Amino acid sequence: MAYATRNNIEQKYGLENVAKWADLDNTGGTAAAELRVTSALTWADAQINAMLRGGPYAVPLATRSALVAEGQETFASDPIIVECAVQFAAYRLYSARGTTDMGDDGEELHKLSAERKRAEKTLRQINGGMLKLDPDIETVQEAVPFAVTIPTSRDED
Repeated sequence: MAYATRNNIEQKYGLENVAKWADLDNTGGTAAAELRVTSALTWADAQINAMLRGGPYAVPLATRSALVAEGQETFASDPIIVECAVQFAAYRLYSARGTTDMGDDGEELHKLSAERKRAEKTLRQINGGMLKLDPDIETVQEAVPFAVTIPTSRDED
């Protein structure tokens, strides 16, 4: 299960914005746009997993899909991870439009680059132990040293 959904992106950025960003051909077609949103969410998951790999949490992160299916939870993942996935996916969709924005100083500016950078910073903080995820998320087991005694001779009775 993905860390975020199209609905999560639409809640943050708006239904019309997400539809516009996903419709690269400007045809109003929903099938291709839906595939682009799915692709952006898959890319967001891969980014999150890559940034958290080797840290305190096993990747892919555990999700609460059963609770979501039963309507007991609104997020499939820890809300911090959902937000990072939403930011990455929105950045990917918006970037695909090829839109160039201008800052107040006349310099080129990507409207969602700050969102992407914020998600990356958050993931670095999680990986470094400065932020902790929901306790239900599985952590990587630390290796515990142990000794094994191997007998050098066999006692025969």
